[in-house]
Formats: sequence, structure tokens, C-alpha cells
Amino acid sequence: MHASLAKAALLVADTVCIHYGLSPPGPPPSPTEQQRFFKPDALAGTYWLHSTCVCAWRVAAGTLAIVEAATILARHIPPRYASAILTNLPFTKGVLNLRMTSTFLAGSALAIAGGLIRICCHHALGKFFTWQLSVQDGHKLVTAGPYAIVRHPSYVGWALITLGMPLALFTPGSYFVESGLAGSRLYRSVAGAAVLYMAFLTMRLLRRVPKEDEVLSTHFGDQWRAWAKTTPYKLVPFIY
Repeated sequence: MHASLAKAALLVADTVCIHYGLSPPGPPPSPTEQQRFFKPDALAGTYWLHSTCVCAWRVAAGTLAIVEAATILARHIPPRYASAILTNLPFTKGVLNLRMTSTFLAGSALAIAGGLIRICCHHALGKFFTWQLSVQDGHKLVTAGPYAIVRHPSYVGWALITLGMPLALFTPGSYFVESGLAGSRLYRSVAGAAVLYMAFLTMRLLRRVPKEDEVLSTHFGDQWRAWAKTTPYKLVPFIY
């Protein structure tokens, strides 16, 4: 496969992984179920603001990835079809410079890995996976799948997506840079603000880890302690 076509395929995979990895898989828990966490979560009061911002980032990043993939494909199809794509794009300067780079490959690998981890967590926890901290009615302690490796794998997936997407979308060889978008102070500022916001949110999410362990250990008792003994690492095997 031509390297540029491989990049287009990876961009589509990035889009799918960021969509499912950064989307809540089910409805939020009830207020009563959320209150079973002893203290209000720092993010709980601004949940809708954060979820809206994450949705905007998810849509913007996905759109940018699909536009770049479409631009690459336009270079490999008959001109009459390519013009139909390129004439509908707002920025086409430098599109011949779109290319696969080692930075893109690293970022794409991180984003795809993060998305797949999150998707596996969604399937493992089922209805118990929510963005708000809660202990639900009939709550079960899930210790299989990714939860047999570390106790909080979904946060690892989130962090990998947060790290990977800027490397894949905002570095030389990308549509954002080569089309001239990065030359605009407005677009550059928006992209920078989005990256910083996601980094900030990731740090806030990681601060949940001790609290989740505390509440789950209290709620499940010996069952949780047995799990913590067989799965001692919170986020990274053999490190933390």
C-alpha cells in the first residue's frame, strides 16, 4: 500500500477510535447513585460543560482527520472526481505536502491504542461504565479483561488519546500544518487551547484514582482487596 494511502487509513481509524473512546457509552447514573461516593467529585458540578467541550474536541479532531484522509484520497483518484473533493475544501494550499511521518505514526498508534482500551473497558463494565463517579444499584466489581491488568485502564486509554491526537493532527506533514491553518493565529490558538484543555482534564481525571479505590474498597470489602492483591497496579503495569 502506498504510504499516503496507509496514512489515510490510519486517519480513519483514529477518527473511529476517538469517537468511541471519548463518547459516554450509556446514560448517566442517578443522583442517588452518584451520592454514594462520599464526597462530590471535583468534575461533577461542571459535568455538562466538560462533556460539551469533549464533544466539540471529538468532532473537530474527527473532522480534521477525515478532511486530511479525503485530501489524500483525492490524489489517487481520477482528476474529475478529485476536483469534486478539493473544490469543497476551504484550504488546499500545500496539500501535496501531506505525508506520513514518524511523529504521525507515533501519535496515531497512541490514539488508536487508547481508543481500543476505552472500548474494551466499555464492554467489560457494561452499564457500570459511566463518566460520573457512582456506585449503582446491583453494582458488580469487574476484574476481567483490561481490569485484570491494571485497576483503572480507562484513564490510561483517555491519556493515550489525549497525547496521540495532537501528534497525529497538528505536526508537520498534517493537513493542519501544510494547508496553512497553522499559520492563522486564530486556528493556532484554538488548537492550542483544545490541547491544553484536554491535558488539564486528563490530569483531573487521574486524580480520581485514589478516590475510586477508596470507595470501591469500602463498598466491596474483601472482594476488592483480593482484586487489588492480584492486580496491584493502578495505571501502568510494574510502574504505578
